Amino acid sequence: MIRRLLLGGAAAVIIAGATHAAEIRLEGKNADGVSVVSITGNFIEQDIERFADVTKDLEQAIISFSSNGGSLLAGIEIGTRIRLRGYKTVVADQKMCYSACALAWLGGATRYVDNSAKIGFHAAYMELDGRFQETGMGNAVIGGYAANLGLRTSAIMFLTSAPPDDFNYLTYDISQTVGIRSEFIDTRILIMTPYTQKDQIAPRIQEDKTEIFSAEAQLLRGLEYEKRGEYVEARRWYLKAVEQGNVEANTWLGGLFEYGRGVPQNQAVANYWYRKAAEQGHSVAQARLGSAYYYLGARDEGVKWSRKAALQGGPGSDLARENLRRWGY
Repeated sequence: MIRRLLLGGAAAVIIAGATHAAEIRLEGKNADGVSVVSITGNFIEQDIERFADVTKDLEQAIISFSSNGGSLLAGIEIGTRIRLRGYKTVVADQKMCYSACALAWLGGATRYVDNSAKIGFHAAYMELDGRFQETGMGNAVIGGYAANLGLRTSAIMFLTSAPPDDFNYLTYDISQTVGIRSEFIDTRILIMTPYTQKDQIAPRIQEDKTEIFSAEAQLLRGLEYEKRGEYVEARRWYLKAVEQGNVEANTWLGGLFEYGRGVPQNQAVANYWYRKAAEQGHSVAQARLGSAYYYLGARDEGVKWSRKAALQGGPGSDLARENLRRWGY
């Protein structure tokens, strides 16, 4: 009789996860000097020691996940180590994190989710002679782990109520309802590692003579500079991206003027850039424009743009909802 306590997206996924280890890599440091560790692939129990070995010398770290699941024990032990070490966790742009992976992600002292990411939870189950059956023992283990993380009963029910062949997906609204505190943000800057471990001392962004033609690449270059506090260079790259039609770059330009980063602080100019992005549907720009208009006395405009952002459910929806709550809507 074969009995294994597992979590995963489907039977085929689980069997693969039981025989192939996840890839655990120290990617380097982000612009804030925090180490980024990636975990890709399905978890097996040996990954517990491998994760401990990779992270043993890291005082600060962000753990980035992309996995369909695997061993329940591995997910919980990795999540427990993450919490004890005070590490942050993230499921980044276009990534998926299901089952045991999602439990490990829960361990983050701060949990980040990209708006395009998917995080799914379901009940633990046993493999019994080739069949998969939900197990109360496994769900009790999940419940104990979640309780140790400070999650309440509603969260534990959310984690374990979906059947083995389905998922409960985490969204911003659900996270607020069940009490799984998470930050839904654009995660690209968080896990970007422009310099590796070999370049830790006074790392600099290396310019080359090759022109960066992609608007997306130009935006990312600007974001790198802004994270380093080099705002004049950030503005230069944002403008290049805007010239090529990148909507998001308008929002970042607005931020430079709103907070006086490398330019004279000027809310009117900030609103100009926010409006350009907002009119093209960028939710962060809509939320920021809503805030600005409201406090400038243009209440109706403020509410209008905040509602647009809130209805989108994108990265700006958190700020928009907070605006509307604060204003009594």
